[in-house]
Amino acid sequence: MPGASFSQELLGRIVQFVEPKRIYLLHLCLVSKAFQREAEARLYSYMAFVDPRRAQLACRTIVESDRLASLVKQFWFTQEHNLRQGHTRLPRSFWALIRQALVQMRNLEILSLQDYMCENSWIFDAPDIKFQLIEARLRSSWDSNTVRFLNTQQKLRWLQFVDPRETLGAGSLGRDKGLVLPNLAIFEGNSSVGNNFLATSPLTHMQIAADAHTGANLRHLPKTIISLNILELPESSVVTVVDTVSQTCPAIRHLGQLALPVLHREGLLYCLTRLKYLRSVEVDITHWSPIPIPNAQRSLAAELKTFAPSLRTVVFWVKHNRFRWIHNPQTQFWSYKLENNQHRMGGHLWLQM
Repeated sequence: MPGASFSQELLGRIVQFVEPKRIYLLHLCLVSKAFQREAEARLYSYMAFVDPRRAQLACRTIVESDRLASLVKQFWFTQEHNLRQGHTRLPRSFWALIRQALVQMRNLEILSLQDYMCENSWIFDAPDIKFQLIEARLRSSWDSNTVRFLNTQQKLRWLQFVDPRETLGAGSLGRDKGLVLPNLAIFEGNSSVGNNFLATSPLTHMQIAADAHTGANLRHLPKTIISLNILELPESSVVTVVDTVSQTCPAIRHLGQLALPVLHREGLLYCLTRLKYLRSVEVDITHWSPIPIPNAQRSLAAELKTFAPSLRTVVFWVKHNRFRWIHNPQTQFWSYKLENNQHRMGGHLWLQM
């Protein structure tokens, strides 16, 4: 047996070295039982799928093997998008198998499930789920099944939740006062969903999609918030929102993504004077005509810093292109980096504060 004389520590280091190449881990499983144990621990700790058929095969394996199910720490499923047909409706049997697998994965820490039809929140109605998540990324319907499930996840620190139904924009979902997540620090998703955690969780970072009720909800922001990104916020609401934030979260360090007014910026600039700890700001200038060239952007960055002296980073968004300007406090110069084809939700500046 080639691995029989190797220490477990050495076996683990060998497996860790080849981990990026998952095919090599499969080969190691055939070398010896000693290598198989270590390689399987790596293979099954992280499982990610875009093909429903492969996800089904993996879930069947997990359901049938309690030992392998105990190895899973991260499970991701997002359906691959068909450019012509979009996302197809997966059968109930598929989601039933996902539910069975969730019950088996008692050591799961990170879960990402994207239900594009938002019809299968019933899979979370499983009292026999034993895992305690640290991170959850869910695209589903926000309903009683989801709320009951989340209420069991007392270790959850990071929640991304998207419910794309139009009823959310109408504010049909009120605050669920029975939902308490004592360790939730980071939230991404619908403003109406995030509203549920403002009074009960120690939130420090939020990225929300604006809706008609965002301004009112922000009045309830906890003072623990140090980073806030608001997507799709109309220019007409910018001054009101920043004014609210400056009063509710005076210690905030990051604020974005604000539609920078072309004219009459004095209201916004006055609000910035209250934010004594602001380190970075993201502004959208896509609606400007013409789009400011880099030299003009430098002037705008300097203007913002004049009213918020603690600023170190100013990001200008032009559609999906990001101009990241950095201020050097020693030379007093600004330098920038252009980052093309960026997703508005995918930036990490708001998480770095």
